[in-house]
Amino acid sequence: MKSILKLLIIGLCLFCSVSLFSQDQNRYLRKARFILRSDKSSLELKQRAWSELHVHANNDSVGAMYALGVLYKSGIEAINLQPDYAMSRSWYEKAAAKGHLRSINNLGMFYYLGLGVEQNFETAFRYAKKAAESGESLFVHRLGHFYERGYGCEQSYEKALKCCRYAAEKNLRGAMYTLGLYYRNGYGVERDTAVANFWFEKAKQLGHPLPDIELADMPERPLEVIPMDKVPKAAGSKKRKSTSREHVKHAVGKSDYIGGEYTGAIITYDWSGQYPLRENFLDVTFEQSGSELIVKWVEEYATEVEARATLTDSVLIFHEATYTINNMDDRQKQRTRKDLNEWDFVNAALSYVNENGQVILSGNLRLRNHLTKEPGRPTYLVLQRKQPQLDTDTINDPAIEVTPETNNPVFVSHVLVYPNPFADHLTLSFSLEQQSPCEINVYSVSGVLVFKQRLGMLEPGIHRYQMNTSHYTNGIYILTLICGDQVSSQTIIK
Repeated sequence: MKSILKLLIIGLCLFCSVSLFSQDQNRYLRKARFILRSDKSSLELKQRAWSELHVHANNDSVGAMYALGVLYKSGIEAINLQPDYAMSRSWYEKAAAKGHLRSINNLGMFYYLGLGVEQNFETAFRYAKKAAESGESLFVHRLGHFYERGYGCEQSYEKALKCCRYAAEKNLRGAMYTLGLYYRNGYGVERDTAVANFWFEKAKQLGHPLPDIELADMPERPLEVIPMDKVPKAAGSKKRKSTSREHVKHAVGKSDYIGGEYTGAIITYDWSGQYPLRENFLDVTFEQSGSELIVKWVEEYATEVEARATLTDSVLIFHEATYTINNMDDRQKQRTRKDLNEWDFVNAALSYVNENGQVILSGNLRLRNHLTKEPGRPTYLVLQRKQPQLDTDTINDPAIEVTPETNNPVFVSHVLVYPNPFADHLTLSFSLEQQSPCEINVYSVSGVLVFKQRLGMLEPGIHRYQMNTSHYTNGIYILTLICGDQVSSQTIIK
């Protein structure tokens, strides 16, 4: 009896107290949701509540408009209402026209996720910026997300940092956490671990679940890349604008034969495209099948993929190819739901180089989240066609290569040079299986030594070195890595 009386009181409040609902829109929505979704509410009461919401919305109640936007988006099983994105967006637009901030923000999400409309990050950004103009910390922080990733706008850590700092100083814990990440990784600001820890601790005190993992883990942006800035200036060179990841113009024509087996790596950069964060080694096979290519993709820490692709004059387009990346650390596992770790191949803008039979494919690979359709981080692909295996009867282990001069096992593997072609910076990455003295030499195509760097005695493991190549003239070079008596050479192009 008491429960029935309670429901009747709630119903009367919803239907009779119009002035109360107009003053407290959140309370209005909560009551409407309670009646429409409660198992204890009768079907008749739900239908009356639904009807009454429309009456108030048509009488210019912003709260009712917003409530209808929310409920049309999710649907209501009890009254057989299926999700209706068009109706939801219509009510959000009416509430947004009256300045309702959450409706403005939610309209942006329709275009961000492509809910009932074509996905459009530029439109989503405009709505996010309009909501942020209110100064409400939640919306300012969200605007920073767009600037961080360059969704619908020019990527800018500096603008993202400004948004984060504003929201963090207003005690928004999510912004505190993000601000800690920026200081920890040196995004948009000089790397400062003490300041990063300060904001992580503040976020932790307010109940944010991730700071403990960040404090216990290595920074996202690695520290082990060693810069090499002492590069001799070449005569007649012109300094170009600095960049670390080249935006490659597709240069693979339909007449270029790219079929065969390749080995190389996929390098993932931060959102600015300046800092390589991780590299996964992979083997790729291209097989011609009529007008299409069959692409077999085997990447470490990821599911194998066999996909169809079409090579055009402007890009390599993949068709319905999705794979899952499995090498998530504790930080990534906490940040990312399992269903958000599936990625679609979209296309690749590749550069094709054939120098004395050595074929190199390199360029930008576009990935898109399978669920949200959000673009992934900037990604660079570098592949070198495998050479025919040497005929050696004395070595049976296929993992061991043999030099014709010495017949000694090669203990250097996964030698990568990227980007290639390059502009102002070049990264060399390689793996050592045993301790060895190493050095890097770069020769012009005419055989002139233009760069030499002794690396000293290196321990086993992966090593990365970043070279400043801003003063190199355009042309072809040969980079050699010498470790012990083993020599690995690659053709590089500026």
